[in-house]
Amino acid sequence: MRATITTAILLGCLLALCGCGGGPSYAGGPTEEEPHALIVTGEDVSVWKIDGWDTYTRQGALYVEPGTRSLWLRVANPIEFEGEAHRWEKAYKVRVEAGRAYTIYRGESDFPPWPVVFEDYRR
Repeated sequence: MRATITTAILLGCLLALCGCGGGPSYAGGPTEEEPHALIVTGEDVSVWKIDGWDTYTRQGALYVEPGTRSLWLRVANPIEFEGEAHRWEKAYKVRVEAGRAYTIYRGESDFPPWPVVFEDYRR
């Protein structure tokens, strides 16, 4: 009997978590059902704010309202970099269109601040 109750509780929690997948990435942002662009971060870049709003998920895929957006990024330095700071932060303006997906990642350079590469591809 105890195993059945535990299993039911775990299944309920799992279903609740699965239902939250299409929610907005930031306050006032679009959901999966609303018109949106998708920004996917590389492992060295995280998005901390979109249009001044804190993001709920800083890495991975973020739903973004179409138009010109202001992103606050945190970019990690490469492991081999021997400077004091291990990351830097920067505001970055992008223009995104509904139905498109974009990747954002740290580019190559000999010294910081590292370039941020923003590429789009159709979904």
